[in-house]
Amino acid sequence: MCVNGGLLFDHNLLWPALAPLSERRQLILYDQRGRGASQAPPGASAARIEHDAGDLPAIREALGLGTWDVLGHSWGGGLAMLATERDRSAVRRLVLVDSVGPVGNWQENLLRDALPRLGPSDRAILEHIDTDALLRPDPGIHSAYSRAMYAAWFADASLAAMFSPPRSHSRTGAAVAAW
Repeated sequence: MCVNGGLLFDHNLLWPALAPLSERRQLILYDQRGRGASQAPPGASAARIEHDAGDLPAIREALGLGTWDVLGHSWGGGLAMLATERDRSAVRRLVLVDSVGPVGNWQENLLRDALPRLGPSDRAILEHIDTDALLRPDPGIHSAYSRAMYAAWFADASLAAMFSPPRSHSRTGAAVAAW
């Protein structure tokens, strides 16, 4: 099971980067609820990470798998940790790739550390987003924030220039991000 990061984004964030793994393993990629092609749940504005984490064991059971390995990237790493904690006997291995931590204190300095790594236009966007606005489940605000922050996630700025940040206006993802 491959759990993508990016709160608002679909599984395409991981593909084709994980494609080489598919030569030796069966990969399962999915769109978290309300992202990509998956349907938004009723009451999407009340979505929480716990709901997303509960989906992983449900997917495993629906596929008829007794055990599996779980790979989580970035935000998906946090989701994978929580899901694994709830479904320990079914997880053989948990692999975390550039994962967020098990607690939210990594967010405290995120914006301060990201600003110097960004170009002027992205910096200007972030400087105009009121941090209190990120506590509201507004898909437009969270989309603008995510797209402006995108380049800061790359250690090598030239790599960031090679990729276009994904677009998403997921109400479900914005609710989870705000929470």
